[in-house]
Amino acid sequence: MTTQTNANIVKAFLSNARGAEYGAIKALVAAAECMQDGNTDPMSKMLAVCNGKLAKRLKIVEKAKMTYANPIRNVLYAAGLVQGKKGQYVWDKSKDFGVTWNLDDYTFDQEIINTLKVLATSMMSSKEFKDAFPNPPTETKNKSVEELQDMVAKYLQKMQDDHGVKITGDVVITK
Repeated sequence: MTTQTNANIVKAFLSNARGAEYGAIKALVAAAECMQDGNTDPMSKMLAVCNGKLAKRLKIVEKAKMTYANPIRNVLYAAGLVQGKKGQYVWDKSKDFGVTWNLDDYTFDQEIINTLKVLATSMMSSKEFKDAFPNPPTETKNKSVEELQDMVAKYLQKMQDDHGVKITGDVVITK
């Protein structure tokens, strides 16, 4: 290839990458507005593609998670939509766009859309976006003494295997 051809390839990549960064919030606004009209397909497509989840009608590299996945999840969480068996959406590769929705009488929160519109000139990686849509809290269930004891035993065995050492003695976990 010529130097000019290579330069054009780099220029096209950079233009597409920057356009994607600035267009992501606008696309999320459009998908949210579609949800207000009862059409979940655009949001399903964004979720599946950005999370690398298989879908019947999308060509996706499985598990190829994009940088937009967590910000989209954070926006949906702020809008009262939680992923999981007890939530409002679950992954379903047998569906056209990879998501099954459970939205009984749900309308996407207009306040969330308005906030996204204000942020539309910034990027999902910006401080303003992260402040407006922080990560959802994580729930960790307390493990039983037996589960913790098993975890410690596996960890100690791994240390021995990885470092060629012998670890002796007992570790006792109590509550």
